[in-house]
Amino acid sequence: MVSAAANSSATGGFSNEERASILAYWSRPGSYVVSEDFRSQTPYQVRQTVAGSRWHWSYDALRGKGKAKSATQAKVIDPAWEPWVKARVAYDFALAAQRANEQNFEFRGGLQMPVLVSEDPGPMPASLAGYLPVPPPFAESVVLRRYRVEFADPAANVDPASVGAPAGVYEYSDRVLLGQRNPAFRFENGVMRAGVAVKKLSDDYLRGLVEQAGLTASEARIMRAVSILEGGFESVNTYDTGYLSVGLIQFAAQSTGSGSLGAVLRRLRDEKPDAFQADFRQYGVDVTDDRQLVALDLKTGEEKVGADAVLQIIEDKRLTAVFQRAGERCEAFRVAQLKVAREWYFPAEDTVTFQLGSQKVSAKVAELVRSEAGLATLMEQKVRKGSYGLGPVLTQVAAEYGAQDLAQVAQLEEEVIVRMKDRMSFLGDPTLTQPPSVRLSGLTSRHGTRQGRSGGGSNKGGQR
Repeated sequence: MVSAAANSSATGGFSNEERASILAYWSRPGSYVVSEDFRSQTPYQVRQTVAGSRWHWSYDALRGKGKAKSATQAKVIDPAWEPWVKARVAYDFALAAQRANEQNFEFRGGLQMPVLVSEDPGPMPASLAGYLPVPPPFAESVVLRRYRVEFADPAANVDPASVGAPAGVYEYSDRVLLGQRNPAFRFENGVMRAGVAVKKLSDDYLRGLVEQAGLTASEARIMRAVSILEGGFESVNTYDTGYLSVGLIQFAAQSTGSGSLGAVLRRLRDEKPDAFQADFRQYGVDVTDDRQLVALDLKTGEEKVGADAVLQIIEDKRLTAVFQRAGERCEAFRVAQLKVAREWYFPAEDTVTFQLGSQKVSAKVAELVRSEAGLATLMEQKVRKGSYGLGPVLTQVAAEYGAQDLAQVAQLEEEVIVRMKDRMSFLGDPTLTQPPSVRLSGLTSRHGTRQGRSGGGSNKGGQR
């Protein structure tokens, strides 16, 4: 294959020679095998539908929940909605299970398993029908599609815990198994690999990456804690609203192909061009100066950019595997992930504005949230949602405790973080420094207590 790093173009364009080399590489017999997965006795499986997931997204937005809560919300939420939706979901999944049971019996014979079909909940409540269309079926019976990708040049992994077994082979199945009401499912042919959690990497190895990325030990501890909720350096996800998400905090390409994942690739391309050539470009993946992904159609050689490139990577699992493989074996790619995570998502230097008494004030987050547990709480939300809504919480807590200045607000960090909790609490995490207890602030809430609700003040570490 063409391997000269000098061939990497600032605009992401592949030369004719490169195209020919890449297409020839991926045309090897056995390099890519796609088949329906009939290996088990029960190949027909029940899965959520994409259309049903989209309906749940709109329903959550209507109720002011989830990532879509900024969308139009209902002025009045009828208490009859949720019981009906819950019953309709159960009914649709039971029907799909019954259908899968019948299909598996036809396929293999043997005994059919009894399926308890829920009662039809009837028509949608009229008050809900005024906002949303009648939902499509929430579930269906499907046969998963299996994808096998084989690289001709397997290499030893950077870390022994991250392996593709056998070496150089990556296998995926689509129709990812999700919760029955997941609102983010978008691609039936999407796949997922969680990777090896960062917390499982050796301290010595991770310390070396952190030093190369220029992170402080404290920043590294926070990122390590946040990555537990996201993935490993080699994780890939192509089934949800992030479109293509990769790495320890799921850097997303988004629908445009120019999200934070493009920033990671651009960083790698600019700082380590040889590594970028070896682990991305020579397999058909590139990035432009404005951080848009570039991907070759490995059937035609057509170059796709931005949104089209993302869809190409989702469709062709050879390109998906390029990202997983790079996360496993390319140390420079791991370092680039850490650098972009710091630049894009670390909240300490963000400015927050809130009401303090009669004045609207602004301050750096680090002036008010000083513990690692607090910063991890904000960073996790910034990674997942793009923001963390700290201002309104600071306004609320400052008013409740009668804080007079920024120093007093900072003493209330424990209470702020308790109210900011999202998917998990970092208060009490023994690997992170903790905020002091509200009881030590000398401030009393208008509810007549100085007791912090989390007990975080007693954890070791204190303030940073």
